[in-house]
Amino acid sequence: SALLNVPTATTTANLTGLNSGTTYYVWVRSKCSDTDKSVWKALPSLATECGVGNLPYVQNFESAATPALPSCTTKQNAGTGNNWVTINNPGYGFGTKALMYPYNMANDANAWFFTQGLNLMSGITYRVTFDYGNDDGVNYTEKLKVAFGTTADAAAMTTQIADLPSISTITSQNATYTFTVPANGIYFVGFNAYSDADNSNLFLDNINIEVDPLSTDEVNAKDAIKVYPNPFHDVVNISDVKSVKNIQVLDATGRLVKAFDRPSTQLHLGDLKSGLYILKLQHKDGTTTSLKVMKK
Repeated sequence: SALLNVPTATTTANLTGLNSGTTYYVWVRSKCSDTDKSVWKALPSLATECGVGNLPYVQNFESAATPALPSCTTKQNAGTGNNWVTINNPGYGFGTKALMYPYNMANDANAWFFTQGLNLMSGITYRVTFDYGNDDGVNYTEKLKVAFGTTADAAAMTTQIADLPSISTITSQNATYTFTVPANGIYFVGFNAYSDADNSNLFLDNINIEVDPLSTDEVNAKDAIKVYPNPFHDVVNISDVKSVKNIQVLDATGRLVKAFDRPSTQLHLGDLKSGLYILKLQHKDGTTTSLKVMKK
């Protein structure tokens, strides 16, 4: 944890540079001089709001204080069964913290877990991977659906990504699915436990959502311009810039974050945050080319 010291000559202070979705603890004291100071007094803690996330999104539940969920994630019980909870080292292939749906003896499950809101764009193929399993594959079968929507609510989860209606393994299994969204916007990915009553426990872990690597080898048919590597760390290489007048770098919301008036074959983008970006190439003949790149 980091300590933020904010001197002020009034009874208010502006706290800047705080992380989203984080709880902070605040102490105050008066200071008349270096030798005349009061004792520290604790104030109520404060929590910052959760911002919109960019890809890649990783949730391994290690930050959770069991049985609560990690910050910036939510749950919803849309039925009469139990809720998702986090658990530490349940076994059965899950050796660290994981999400668990504990079975209800009388009622069917209809419990949702929602990721943070994520900036996603149409025309791009995304990939979601996760681990799943149960703790009695011989006698009981669990059920899990994955969907996305524009709000963290069961009624908004109108587009299904995957359905696993017969989970009957007592070892962790990995699943991979791809999906696209209909328009640019903020989307939540939901995981729905819908097992029958009086079954066993369902586990979920290591959720990863990213641009599908198989879809990011962008090639412009007109000029055969390639960008690589994609995803990249700090530098994006452009195969040919002889016809390019300037390059704009846009984030996933369409906001201009960087511009190159005299571009070279290497764009240094190490100062950008991880996420999806659009390289908008303005050609000397007045046409434009847009290429998608992903920063790790």
